[in-house]
Order: sequence, then structure tokens, then C-alpha cells
Amino acid sequence: MPGESTEYQGLSLQTSSEVYEPAEDTFLAAEHLLLILKSYKGESLSVLEMGCGAGLLGMIAAKSEKVSGVVFCDKNENAIELAMKNCELNEDELNAKRSFMHTDLFSKIPESEVFDLMIFNTPYLPREDSAKLHSDETAWDGGEKGIEIAERFLKEAVPRLSEGGRILLVSSSFADLSRLLEKASAMGYEKIEEKKKHIFFEDLVSILLQKRQNPL
Repeated sequence: MPGESTEYQGLSLQTSSEVYEPAEDTFLAAEHLLLILKSYKGESLSVLEMGCGAGLLGMIAAKSEKVSGVVFCDKNENAIELAMKNCELNEDELNAKRSFMHTDLFSKIPESEVFDLMIFNTPYLPREDSAKLHSDETAWDGGEKGIEIAERFLKEAVPRLSEGGRILLVSSSFADLSRLLEKASAMGYEKIEEKKKHIFFEDLVSILLQKRQNPL
């Protein structure tokens, strides 16, 4: 069902009741992403947005002249359709090539396809809290500790991330973040920085991870 229309950073955005609507966690990630893109020194950056929802973060990347291509991914087919529609609405604002994929994490993305930057606003509520707070748990259920989806994503992302490539990961203080970062380090990631925003009873956290380069 159609939702409301809004605007962010010059981008028009339609929402839907069937797709996770951009909220405070999305906007925290958007602010962080803008800083990352501003500081990036290279060009032809390849970007993947996992769990794209309405596609706001992917469109922010596609708007940058430093980005050559963005792949929008979501396991919700309605989200893919909505992201496509929003990209069409903002055609004149977007520079990068775009493609869209209906997939459960990397299940349909070959390991040969490599990205420089990945973005994922993860489901981060522990399963019990998700069931209590939301009738539609899919977009919120991060697993028993709130990190299982993020952990699976990070593991599957390793071969698909360029050497020195980065991941912008969004989570919450409700999740076991210390455990997630321990697991990320064991997989070969290092934390570069994080941004936080406190709302109600939680801290939203946007974490920038980098894949360690192999030693010579």
C-alpha cells in the first residue's frame, strides 16, 4: 500500500506500508554516509546497499560523482519495486548506474562480484524484543542476540569486498555490539569509527568497518 512522500538531501522519497520506512537509524546512517563519501579520495566507487528498503542510502551514494554504480538488494520484493520507483523519481539527481536484486543477503550475488563499500541498516533487535514491539518482525528481528543477521552478513561479505573495502553497518545498543565487533575482528575487519544517536531507551550506532588488507 502506498505511504507518504518525503524529501531528504534533495531526494524525493515515497514510502509504503509494506516496506521498512526510513527512520532515525536510516538518517543516522545517511549522515555518516555523506561524511564517508566526502572524505573518499578515489573515484569509480562500487557500492552495495543491503536491505535497501525504500532505497534512500543507495540513492545518496548514487548521487555522488565518486560512485560509479550501486546495487540495491532486499529480500522483500516490495522493497525492490519501491527502490526502483524512487530511483526513477530522482533520475535527474543520480549519477551512478543502478541495478536491483531480490535476494536474501548474498544468496544470489556471486563471489566474483566485488564492492568497495557496502551499506546495511541491519535488523538489530533481539528476537524476544522484536516479537514484543513489532507485529512485522522481519525488518527488526536480528536473531537471539540482535547480531545474528549482521554476523551472517559480515561473514558472507568478506569475499565480495575489495581489499581495504569498507562496510557501513547500522545497529543498536539493544544488540550485543561488543560480541559483534569481536566476531567482526576475527573475520578480518577493523573498526574505523562510529557515530551514535540516543533516542528513547537506546543508542543507535552507525559503525564503519574496513577489511584488513593482506600483508605483503
